Amino acid sequence: VGGAIVVAVAIEKITAHPAGHIDIKTVMVTFGGPAIYLAGNLWFLRAQTGRLLLDRLAAVGVLAVLGTVIIVFRDDIAPLAALAAATAVFVALAVNSTRTGELVAH
Repeated sequence: VGGAIVVAVAIEKITAHPAGHIDIKTVMVTFGGPAIYLAGNLWFLRAQTGRLLLDRLAAVGVLAVLGTVIIVFRDDIAPLAALAAATAVFVALAVNSTRTGELVAH
């Protein structure tokens, strides 16, 4: 639940100021919120299935790398572009989960 709240904070901050430069706090909530959500999701799914879903672990790593890159280049990246990058990670994760059939009810 905490990750979803942090994501909501990121969306609120970015929709209020979608253009211009992104500040470090906004980067942290934009990429940290989804990472917190995925960490909780990993923990829950591990408890339910006994498996560690590597695609989610990889997504956390990608979010960390993207967040770091955007902090370095924050003067050249608009907040909306950062949000789009974080969203793209979840789209890729959804596509992969659909492709592999993970978490499909049997």
